[in-house]
Formats: sequence, C-alpha cells, structure tokens
Amino acid sequence: MHTLMYFFTQSILITFLVIMMMMLIEYVHVKTNGKLESLMQRQKGFQIVLAAILGLIPGCMGGFAVVSLFTHRIIGFGALLAALIASFGDEAFFLFSFRPLQAAILSGILFTIAVIFGFTVNSIPFFNKKHTLNKNHLQIHAENCLKHSTSQPNKKYELGWKRCLVLTAIALFIVAVFTQFIGHAHVDFLPSDNHLHHEAASSGLLWGLSTEQFIFISLSMVVFLLIGLVNKHFVEEHIWNHVIKKHVLKIFIWTFLILFFIDILLEYIPLQENLPNSLGKVLWVGMAILIGIIPQSGPHLLFVFLFLEGIIPFSILLANSIVQEGHAGLPLIAESPKYFVWIKVIKIIVAIIIGMMGVWIGF
Repeated sequence: MHTLMYFFTQSILITFLVIMMMMLIEYVHVKTNGKLESLMQRQKGFQIVLAAILGLIPGCMGGFAVVSLFTHRIIGFGALLAALIASFGDEAFFLFSFRPLQAAILSGILFTIAVIFGFTVNSIPFFNKKHTLNKNHLQIHAENCLKHSTSQPNKKYELGWKRCLVLTAIALFIVAVFTQFIGHAHVDFLPSDNHLHHEAASSGLLWGLSTEQFIFISLSMVVFLLIGLVNKHFVEEHIWNHVIKKHVLKIFIWTFLILFFIDILLEYIPLQENLPNSLGKVLWVGMAILIGIIPQSGPHLLFVFLFLEGIIPFSILLANSIVQEGHAGLPLIAESPKYFVWIKVIKIIVAIIIGMMGVWIGF
C-alpha cells in the first residue's frame, strides 16, 4: 500500500491534464459550433461517417450533439449507433494525456468498427423505420454540455478573479512539474517476486525533464496562453461554468478512488496470475462489458488505468470502450429508454465478438 500523498499528487496531475485537454476541446468546439450539424443533413452514408467522427471527440460534446440530431430526426439510427460506439467519454482525455499513440490506435479501431456496424444497421429495415421521440432532450443536452451562448458582445478585455485563479493554478502546476514535485509514475510487476515498484519516466530532455514532463509543460503553456487571451464570456461560461465546475471535482474523486482501488487489487489479488490463461481474460472481458453498460464517465477509468499499467491487454480496454459512451447516453435514456436499450444490446454483441477475438488472437 502506498501513502495517501502519492494518490493525492497523482490525482492532481491527472486531473490537471484532463481538464486542460477539456479546455482545448471546449475552445475548438465553440469556434466550430453549428457548422458540423449542418453537414449531417446529407445522405445516410455521410451521416454515419461524420457521426463516428463526432463520437471520437473526447468528452460528452460530440455524443450529445449526435443524440440531439437523432432526436430531431436529422440523422438515423445507424449514425447514432456509430457515434456511440466511437465515443468513450471522458476516459479519452486520460488516454490521450498519457498514451497518445495508443489512444489514437484505439480511436482508429473504434471508428472502423463504428462505421462498419453503422452501415450494417442501416441495411436492416427494422432499424430504418421512422422514429418518434419526445421533445425534452434539447433541454438536457443544453444543460449538460452544449450551453454555448455567443450573443454577449466582447466590449473589452477583463481579467477577473476567475481568470486569475485559473492562470495561477496552471502556473503552479507548471512549476510543480518542472521542479518534479509531481510526476506520472508507472506501476510495474517485478518478474522475480511480483512486488510493486514505482518509477518515473527516465528519458531525459532539457533540464533533466522526461519526455512526459516536457509534454505536460508544453500543453500547460498553450492552455495558459489561451486562457490569458480569450474574452471574459468564454472564461466564465465555458471554462469556469462548464469545465471547472462540472468536471474538476468529479475527475479528481474518481481518479483518487480508482488509483486507490487498483493499488488494493495489486496488493491482495494476483491479477497477472489470472490473466495469462484464457478463462481469466474471458472473465475480464465480461467485467469490462458489464461495467461498460453504466451510462457515466468514471467507472470505466478502471480499465484505462489497468491498461496504462500493463495489467490488462488492449482487447479488454477495447471491449469496454465499445460498450461505454461516457454520459452521452444519459439524454438518450431521458428521450427514449427503448433506443438506449437497443444501442446497448448491439454494442454488447459487438464487444463480445471483438473481445473474444482478442482473447483468441492474443492482443
């Protein structure tokens, strides 16, 4: 078991990185608001591909947008399925923060699966019948993620206490990483006795910084400049009210609890002794699919962290990512539980096929 300070500092590091990526995504989303939705009204094949691309956007924004388009009959069921297969919620921020190559590979595989099954579902007459839905989704959609008013004019630049607080926090984070007060640690099993050890990345760059630390500082400086230059409305409505107030505490708590839970698992349960055999991997695939049913970001971080530490293979993370969609499924539940159930049933079938193939092939 490790000290609470270790879990606290690791949770702070991860939370900062995820939140800064969210800020960048928020900025891009606001700048392109409305343009992608107009493209979705084209032919069904184009809908599926574009919906899958929107689903790949980390967080809830892409998924919420596609669900909104579905409820307004702009896109069909195949496009909705493609988006929710491609989406793996806030967990995407974590994976892109620490393993961008693996995150890109996972996104590419999810996109391919999403497009294939989106077109497959579109060819089935049962799923092509005209859907009737309520009109209450727009309120949920707006309240949870896409409440982006741009009607307030930017008369003059104002610093404001919220901007100062965010800039100060980012500056302190940069100093903490630069001085190596905090850093991402990797958990590994020693081949000889299966005890744990933690070690920081050792590939040194400038000033003794590791590759990861250099990336962390670079990302932080970009976000620092962005927050310093944008208008007051963007800082208060998008950065503060959406990203910080709605996500910071949740991400920190989930990260802390899951890191603590994983440490307990590694301490008392011989996970790696069970995984090499096929039955152990099948059980993990089943657990990944069952937890993937939960329409919320947070619980699925367990599989992201287990994969990052090399405890579970890629196929188990893939199975969980196929079934889950973060909390993009919540407005669909409110709109029509029937369509939510159909989406989950199809995704579970796909995840079982892909997951079992992964166990059989060995990836």
